[in-house]
Amino acid sequence: MYNKPDDFDFEVINFPLPESNIHSNITYSAFYSQLLRYATICSSFIDLKNGCKILSQKLILRVFSANKLTWLFKKFGFHYNELLIKCQRFIKRQYLRLKF
Repeated sequence: MYNKPDDFDFEVINFPLPESNIHSNITYSAFYSQLLRYATICSSFIDLKNGCKILSQKLILRVFSANKLTWLFKKFGFHYNELLIKCQRFIKRQYLRLKF
């Protein structure tokens, strides 16, 4: 999955710090939206998993809760299971074992 900011010589900050004036729920909602975007454009579960892992690691480095990100991924998998199944031979409930 191509992400243009990865080609830049500097770090692009896409998400605020949790202690900023922007409520952290907005960032968690953006994470959920990105999961939907990734599942729509990825043709394999491996690509989806890698994209989610990179995104979640960025958020964890910005002091967001790994437990809440994992919970959101499980929630996403429950509500959008058909998108995950579309991602090449997805083993049902494999997403429940994904840890960030």
